[in-house]
Amino acid sequence: MTSSYFFGFAIRTLRAAPLINQVGHIRSFAAFSAITSAVILSFLLVLEPSWVGLRMIMGASIAGCFVVNESWLTNRATNQNRGILLSIYMIIVYLASAISQQSLRLGDPGCFNIFPYAGILLALSIVPIPLTRATHSDPVQKPQVDIRQLLFISPTAVLGCIISGIVLGSLWDLGPVYAHMQELRVNQIATFMSISVVGGLLFQIPIRCLSDHFDRRKALLTVSIPAMLAALLLSIGSRFNRQYVFKCRLF
Repeated sequence: MTSSYFFGFAIRTLRAAPLINQVGHIRSFAAFSAITSAVILSFLLVLEPSWVGLRMIMGASIAGCFVVNESWLTNRATNQNRGILLSIYMIIVYLASAISQQSLRLGDPGCFNIFPYAGILLALSIVPIPLTRATHSDPVQKPQVDIRQLLFISPTAVLGCIISGIVLGSLWDLGPVYAHMQELRVNQIATFMSISVVGGLLFQIPIRCLSDHFDRRKALLTVSIPAMLAALLLSIGSRFNRQYVFKCRLF
């Protein structure tokens, strides 16, 4: 169930360029957002075994939205402002992700009353795009992925991307399951996930400065060690008495 989303995300990332070049960024974003909204509302109508396929379609359409956003932004940016624009973009993405975790407080996640909120928000996200006066950006280049060449150029980067994908995928989809197994309440699970996202946001600038001033392999090792220790503490924390592990409950 969780892997199907990221499988669709990966496939669409490689196949989004032809569609964007054919109909343009505005229509592509509207199409991807509409598909995502329809899939979310479809969860209310179909049984759970079909959710695997729906999750894959959802991942593909959301990946298309990201490709539209980032390619359009990169195309409009200049060498003088590209860095700051991408930084602002990432801050907005992280903040929105952290805030969205609090949607669990809107209702019982075991029921279906939260799904319409997500569908409505995605439908509303389409509105500003057709109304923009901005012109279409240049065509998007189709990515040519050669894993062997990437491994030859920078094996550390490839390995880091693979491990990062495994870790982030597990955190996003299995983090709430882990928190639920630790007997956290729904509002505490929402805060648990938001804190994870905010942590990534706060460390964006320090890690970026670290990678600009030192060898990036050493910077990767420097940030990996604290992450490994934190994961280790989480993995063994459940073995202790929950009275002490969760004495300071998340609000």
